[in-house]
Amino acid sequence: MSELFEEWASFLPDLLQGLDLSVEVTLLSLAIGIPCGLVLAVLVSSSSRLAKGAALLIVEFGRGAPALVLLQLVYFGLPTTGLLLSSFVSAIAALAWNTAAYTSEIIRAGLDAVPFGQREAATAIGLNPLDALRFVLVPQGLRMAIPALVGLSAPIYADQSAIYSKAGLATVGDLVGKQVGTVQGFLYVEDLRKLVGSGLHLYPNIVNLHQDLEAGRIDAAVDGYSTGVVAQQNGKLQGVQIKVPPSDPRMTSMDPGQSNFPYTKDNAALGTALDEDIAALRADGSIAAILKAHGLNPSAADPGPPKLL
Repeated sequence: MSELFEEWASFLPDLLQGLDLSVEVTLLSLAIGIPCGLVLAVLVSSSSRLAKGAALLIVEFGRGAPALVLLQLVYFGLPTTGLLLSSFVSAIAALAWNTAAYTSEIIRAGLDAVPFGQREAATAIGLNPLDALRFVLVPQGLRMAIPALVGLSAPIYADQSAIYSKAGLATVGDLVGKQVGTVQGFLYVEDLRKLVGSGLHLYPNIVNLHQDLEAGRIDAAVDGYSTGVVAQQNGKLQGVQIKVPPSDPRMTSMDPGQSNFPYTKDNAALGTALDEDIAALRADGSIAAILKAHGLNPSAADPGPPKLL
């Protein structure tokens, strides 16, 4: 038996070196492939026939050909054109191509799922096509595409939406007739638009939103409760009251979102372990205690059944 272990031990340095190389190739392939998938998704949806055709060719070949065929094509095929790549670079290029091809279709489906009204709104406020893509379409499209790329643990706590105002507005009804701001991309934007009409102001980020609220250019802001609490702990939003409004049928999309841990789809064991630990921490009150210690409402420790917002 000892001889067997000694033989295994002699193989261990080579195995560890192979593991290190595998992890490096995997991380680099993902780091290159996923951004390339986003670019391909945008090009496939392009109005330019040339760009769309070229992107479709790359995507369909990358999805249709097995990864092994792509590896052979890159490593053995490219040298015939005068382009000689090392085995390491060839592996990354082929696997990144395969990753980009599959990821592009997932992201494209997310972009197509963004309501057309969001595109119209971007045009109406004067955003050029690139800015509309950066600030409106891609953030919302990626949020819809992420569930197809990763798994999510059981919800940890509820990310409650809140009304920020100097006047202490506390209900959805209090927003009617007011100048209200929020960050673009949230699901409740359309419901908020129906509620306040032309009084709605959309911002690309929370920094601009908070600045206008503090300066009095808007009467109220709608954002996550935890975001406001952290901002006040860091000396921002002084004089601003942050209230979690009761549920209102006019703004059901404003119901609390849920915070989860992401994990790769193929690592189901990690997902199971996370779910078990989260359940234990909720049962013994640890999550509620952590929320309270950071100035958040302990009731957020009960996020309800899993849902995707």
